[in-house]
Amino acid sequence: MSVTSVSAVQTGSVRGVQAAVAVLALGGTLPAPLYLLWQKQIQFSEIVLTLIFGVYFVAAVVALIFFGRLSDQIGRRPVMLLGIVIGIASTLCLIFAHGLAMLFIGRFLSGFSVGLVLSAFTTFLSELIPGEDSQSRAADLSTITELLGLGAGPIVAGIMAQYLGLPTLACFYALLALLLLALLPAYFAPETLAQRKPLSLQPQLAMPEGKEAVFFSLAAAGFCMFAMIGLFTSLVPSVLAERLHNPNHAIAGAVAFELFLVAAISAAALRHVASGPAILTSLILIPLGLILLLLGINRPSIWLFVAGTAVEGLAIGLGFANTLRAVNQQVGSEERARVLSLYFVVTYTAAMLPVIGMGLITQFANPIAADFTFACIIGLLAITAAIARVSGSAAR
Repeated sequence: MSVTSVSAVQTGSVRGVQAAVAVLALGGTLPAPLYLLWQKQIQFSEIVLTLIFGVYFVAAVVALIFFGRLSDQIGRRPVMLLGIVIGIASTLCLIFAHGLAMLFIGRFLSGFSVGLVLSAFTTFLSELIPGEDSQSRAADLSTITELLGLGAGPIVAGIMAQYLGLPTLACFYALLALLLLALLPAYFAPETLAQRKPLSLQPQLAMPEGKEAVFFSLAAAGFCMFAMIGLFTSLVPSVLAERLHNPNHAIAGAVAFELFLVAAISAAALRHVASGPAILTSLILIPLGLILLLLGINRPSIWLFVAGTAVEGLAIGLGFANTLRAVNQQVGSEERARVLSLYFVVTYTAAMLPVIGMGLITQFANPIAADFTFACIIGLLAITAAIARVSGSAAR
C-alpha cells in the first residue's frame, strides 16, 4: 500500500472514530430539554429530577475509574465498539421508559458508555494520527469532537420536542439510527494497540511520573471548566422556562448549543495560542461570564444570558482544549490511558457537583439562592486557580 493510501486510510479512520464519539456525546446531552417534560409525564419531585440528571456523571466517573485502562487490555477498537453498544442499550431504555427505573438505567448506561470511551478516544487518535505533533492534534480533535457532540444534543432534542410529535421519543429514534450507523466506522477502524496488558478492573489512575504538580495545575483548571458546564446545563431548561418566561424547548436547546458551539469554535480557532496564557485567560473569563449570566437571570434579560453563555463558551473552549492538550503531551503511550482517565475523572466529577448540589440546595432555599451559591463557588475556584497559575509561573 502506498504512503498516500495509508494516509487516506488513517484520515478516514480518524474521521470515522470522531463521528462515533460525537454521536455518543450527543446522546449524553440529548435529554437536557426533556427533563421537565419527563417530570410532568411521570410526576416526580425536584430531588428525583436532580438524581436522574446526576446519575449520568456518576456513571461516567465509575466507568473511568474501573475501565479507564480497558483499551490497554483489549484494544482501542473493541472499547469503542463496546461503548457504542452500551449507548444503543441506553437509548432503547429511554425509548421504552414509562417510569423512573428505566430513566435511571438509561441515563446510567449513557454516562457509562461515554466514560468508557473518553480516554480510549484521545489515545486512539494519538496513535492514528501520524507525525511528531500527533498528541497535540489528537487532543484538539478530541476536544472539538466532544464539544460539538455535546452541543448538538440539546438543540436536536429541543427542535424535535417543540415541533415534532412524540416530544420525548422522536430524538431517541434518531439517536438509535445514528448509533447503529456509528458501529460501521468503529468496526472498520484499524487496531493501534501493539501489545495488550493483562485484564484487570483494579483502578490504576495515575499522574504523569515526575510531573505531578503540572498535572494538578492542569486538572484544577479543567475542574473549573467542567464545573461550569455542569452548572450551565442544569440551569438552562428551568431558567428559560420559569425565570426568563420562554418555555420554547427549541430555544432552550439553542442556548445550550451556543455554549458548546462557541467553545468548539474557540478551541479550533485559537489552537495555536500558547497553553499557559490560554488557560489563564479561560479562568479569568469564567467569573466574568457568571456575572452576565446572573444579571440575565435576575433582571431578567435573555440577551444578557446569551452574552454570558458566549463568554463561558469561550472560556470552556480555551480551557478544555489547552488543559487536555497539555496533559496529553506530558505522557508517553504506556501511561496515556491511565493519566487521561484521571484527568476525566476530575473533570466529570466537577460537572456532577453543581448538578447534585443545586438540586439539594433548592430543597431548603429558593432557586435564586442555589444559582448564586454555586456561581460564587465556581467563580472563586476559577480565580483561585488563576492566582495559583500566576504564582506558580512567578515562582519558576
